[in-house]
Amino acid sequence: EFAQLQRDVADQLVVLCGLTKLPAKVLDIGCGTGYLTQLLCSRSRHSGLVAMDIAMPMLQVVKSRIAGQLGYVCGDAEQLPFQTHCFGSIFSNLALQWCPNLQAVLVEFRRILVPGGKFYFSTFGPQTLIELKQAWAHVDQFRHVNEFTSIDELQSLLEAGQWMNCRIERRHYQLKYPSVISLMQELKGLGAQNAAHDRNRQLTTKSSLNNMIEHYPIALDGEGITATFEVIWVSAEAG
Repeated sequence: EFAQLQRDVADQLVVLCGLTKLPAKVLDIGCGTGYLTQLLCSRSRHSGLVAMDIAMPMLQVVKSRIAGQLGYVCGDAEQLPFQTHCFGSIFSNLALQWCPNLQAVLVEFRRILVPGGKFYFSTFGPQTLIELKQAWAHVDQFRHVNEFTSIDELQSLLEAGQWMNCRIERRHYQLKYPSVISLMQELKGLGAQNAAHDRNRQLTTKSSLNNMIEHYPIALDGEGITATFEVIWVSAEAG
């Protein structure tokens, strides 16, 4: 379910950019297994496309899937290992929400983009996993789910960074899961660990987990559960 969501969001990200041809130098940050990278390949010169991820195994998957002269870099979005003004466009699909400091990411974007260069990224909004948040709220006051950046916060960051021609779009997706446990297992597999400072630092007890599951709403059709993902697409231009 989540893999299909990632593909749908990547497709919309390419539509948002509105270009049939991309600049000579393009960076895909948090490329994962390379779905967005493949979409960008058809719109850019292969020699100028760089796939970057913080996990080396992901880059190895991309390299095995995509033929051509791509660049592959293992690196951190908050400390990009590139020279100043070396990319014409930056793309990132559902990756930057795991960065603790989005402001630092945007500063790095401006540093490596050429004047007039553009970035396009998708991220999660605060309504993501709202059902899980509300279910845990019945158990204790700890924060069990990551908080994601709101549209207002994104707009403030873009204004502070003096980005131009900013565009923000939003859509809510509803994904079905057989159970709450299957949802939590998928989140763990995505590496979506809770990094909140006010999280419970003790092991979750079985009784607390069962209590949360009892408060998680059943899907309207009475089968399984539904999880909300608020997706936000952002684009802007470096002045």
